[in-house]
Amino acid sequence: MSDPTPPNPSRAWRRRVLHAVRLGLFATVVGLIASVPAESIENPAGDGDGLPPAARTAATRLLPDAASFGEPDAATGAVPVLDAAGERLGFVLKTMPASRRIVGFSGPSDLLIAFEEGDGDATVRGVSILRSGDTDEHVAAVREADVLNGRFVGQTWSEAASTPPPDAVSGATLTARAMWQSIRVRLDGDAPIVPRFEEVLTVEKAQSLFPDAAAITPAEEVGRFTVTNAAGEPLGSLLRTSPAADGVIGYQGPTEAFVAFNEEDQKAVGLIVDDSFDNEPYVTYLREDEWGFLRLFDGMTVEELANRGPADGSYDAVSGATMTSLAVVDGAILAAKTDLAPEESPAAPQTTDDAPAAAWNALSWRHVDWGMLALIAGAVVVGFTRLRGFKAVRWAWLALLIGYLGVWRGDLLSQAMWVGWAEHGVPWRTAGGLALLSAAALSLPVATKRNVYCTHLCPHGAVQQAFVGGVFGERLKPRRSVGRGARRALAFLPPALLALVLLAAFGFPLVAPVALEPFDAWHWSLAGLATKTIFVVGLIAALFIPMAYCRHGCPTGALLEYLRANARSDRWTGRDWVAVGLTAFAAGLRVIVY
Repeated sequence: MSDPTPPNPSRAWRRRVLHAVRLGLFATVVGLIASVPAESIENPAGDGDGLPPAARTAATRLLPDAASFGEPDAATGAVPVLDAAGERLGFVLKTMPASRRIVGFSGPSDLLIAFEEGDGDATVRGVSILRSGDTDEHVAAVREADVLNGRFVGQTWSEAASTPPPDAVSGATLTARAMWQSIRVRLDGDAPIVPRFEEVLTVEKAQSLFPDAAAITPAEEVGRFTVTNAAGEPLGSLLRTSPAADGVIGYQGPTEAFVAFNEEDQKAVGLIVDDSFDNEPYVTYLREDEWGFLRLFDGMTVEELANRGPADGSYDAVSGATMTSLAVVDGAILAAKTDLAPEESPAAPQTTDDAPAAAWNALSWRHVDWGMLALIAGAVVVGFTRLRGFKAVRWAWLALLIGYLGVWRGDLLSQAMWVGWAEHGVPWRTAGGLALLSAAALSLPVATKRNVYCTHLCPHGAVQQAFVGGVFGERLKPRRSVGRGARRALAFLPPALLALVLLAAFGFPLVAPVALEPFDAWHWSLAGLATKTIFVVGLIAALFIPMAYCRHGCPTGALLEYLRANARSDRWTGRDWVAVGLTAFAAGLRVIVY
């Protein structure tokens, strides 16, 4: 029997218009984040002296008698620091933008160097970390070890510009060395980029491709090494990817590799994957693929290698180590380009493609993440058919999400990831599966009126659903809902978290976006304490309050729910006013930053 109530044309029209407004608000915020120049993010809200508030605070802490700041020096950019009487105490300078290309564990850092003037030359009073693209844990380890002050305090400008690297910092050596190098490059613009990898390939490792190798010596070309036998006769050469590709990040860091070329016709005969800051199991997968990945460039000249496009679809990534293997390939190509034209020194790509055409090529059928595509299709089938009513199907699907998408892949959508994509572009090749997942999560609520991601694709939601109907849920009955007053108060939590995300996106990071959600904890060994705490507390709460985190604390879920078309889409609600407020907030931050 059909519904006797005819459709209301005016209501349908209002629904379409209002939903278009909601999508427009979302697109506006994304556009605002994407439009901010990198230089502005590096130096937000600077006054006439070019110092942002964080730098002024740090300068006052390092030079306690500071009362004001003078005009920056035209030649060096150093900002004079004055006391209450207007006398010069010293000067300060930031490492950005000179240090923009020096990447530590996962990003560049901006540091403040304070010099104190005395009877002789000014000397370093202290170093303060203003902002870092590295993880909070790595930065905290560098701060706790105090290696920067220990290395630079008391040195003159020229001494600091040539100081040796700091000692190793447990778990954060890469970050510490990048910060040290940022200071050196800022003080001496001609300072060479120091390779992240200090040890050169051993003869024993070279013998895997040159059995008669007895010695390895540097060649005239930067990054080239000559392999000779016991009689001193050349057997071939090795092209080192470091330092040319030190900025090419895989899953969690760069990897050093050597492309071997024979002496006869100078064609590649193999690849050696050496030291790495990446996840060791992933690097091991590459080293063990002796007749696949390690033979990827065989038969190529250095010119042919240099002309390969990073997304031309002519090679396969190593299963289970996609990001690491693609980073090694990109590094080898970049090293080949540098070998042919060292004076040009092409910039190392990060995780995004350099042009829209390259991004389109990355979407070739050869590189489609079929596993993710199948999972999305399965979620649509389960979510839109009667299959979701069968208990066995529901439990099997939850197990698949938790085991495959959560534990095995760790692919969950988050604000931190989306902000990074808005700022730097979508990493189509290395995160194509997450790009597909994002497209489905954002489009399905609009087109189908169902938030398929939260209900049938999110591993974190799947765990909470398992708690609702599982053994724990049965034993802890009766389960309780949040009271009306608490529910109203908690309704402000996701918007507040989104506001913090916007602050970080525009260069005012009160807290890192990754620390506002629990999803990074699915990579437990890499997650920070705040992320792990939200993860554990949220799951414990789900034992007593159904879907506690999803309903009351998830900013990503709240955003997807806001974009979802529903029966109330023809009405302007309080959530729309919140969205307008967040958009205005983003616009205000954009004006301040620019």
